[in-house]
Amino acid sequence: MISVEQGEMDDLAEVDEIINKVLLLYTMNGLSEYGTLDKWKIQKTAFFNQYDAQVKRIKGINYQFFKWTHGPMSAEIVKDLDLFNQIGFVELKGQNKAIEAITKEGKELVSQMSEFIDSGENAPIIDHLSGWIHHLGEYTGRELRDLSHRCQVPYRDSTAKIDDIPDGTPLLNPIKLRDVSYEFEIPKEWIRTLDLMFSYRYPEIRETLETPFKAKELLTWSEVFESE
Repeated sequence: MISVEQGEMDDLAEVDEIINKVLLLYTMNGLSEYGTLDKWKIQKTAFFNQYDAQVKRIKGINYQFFKWTHGPMSAEIVKDLDLFNQIGFVELKGQNKAIEAITKEGKELVSQMSEFIDSGENAPIIDHLSGWIHHLGEYTGRELRDLSHRCQVPYRDSTAKIDDIPDGTPLLNPIKLRDVSYEFEIPKEWIRTLDLMFSYRYPEIRETLETPFKAKELLTWSEVFESE
């Protein structure tokens, strides 16, 4: 694979944002084994995993969550799910555009990424995430929403049930690197390709990427658009 020079990293999306998308897609793929997906189930699984991970000093999924009417919600997850829909990694259904399933292409990407997702130093992080997927997989999104309302979390100088906390209150912030014992990592040679794939322009460049991606050769943005 082509290596990434430090200067090129400045032009890529934030690595933490790419990691979040990788682990969110992994979570959705795991939850899909238990039936239909929905936004509440995805949001609450990510929240419960991240909350417990931070207690254990694990930096994996790392979003910001606020309290809203339906419990802990992350605006960043909403944006990432919209992106996954636009680039063909999830399917929506109905007038409310509910998430129905991860697509074949989304599953294939998770399979391709398995070479780094659950290997080496990432293994403890994925084991932790997989445990939460297994634990919550049988619940419906509505059940997880109701469960989250009853959870006690730190609030001001004490604790409170999430349902009793005012809407708009921050519930969980991304963990800082200095506070972690385990940190999820993506090989540099993968970051470039994922920066391309996790983009609203991915449908335009899918064919350009297909052959080198299967051959494990990675391209820069300039190389992709020079070939158009």
